[in-house]
Amino acid sequence: MSALSLSNVHVTIDGAHILKGVDLQVERGEWVNVIGPNGAGKTTLLRAISGAIGLVNKKDVQRLMIIMKKLDSDKELNIREKNLVVKMFQQLISVV
Repeated sequence: MSALSLSNVHVTIDGAHILKGVDLQVERGEWVNVIGPNGAGKTTLLRAISGAIGLVNKKDVQRLMIIMKKLDSDKELNIREKNLVVKMFQQLISVV
């Protein structure tokens, strides 16, 4: 029995096809390297395997980008912004 088996995995983010038909089978004790150029989908593959894909929605990501710009300019975050940051970190930690 395989320790990990993926069959025909597809990931689309904001209309862009990141992974297309990925197949992978890893046996117990086997080591696997994921190698490729920047933007090839290595991190997306690992996120799909871990279940991290789909934990946050597009609206949250847009709000997080605004928060990051605010932090970069040394502005204080309001309570809703702080709560969003905490929520996203909790979701990421839960899949590790």
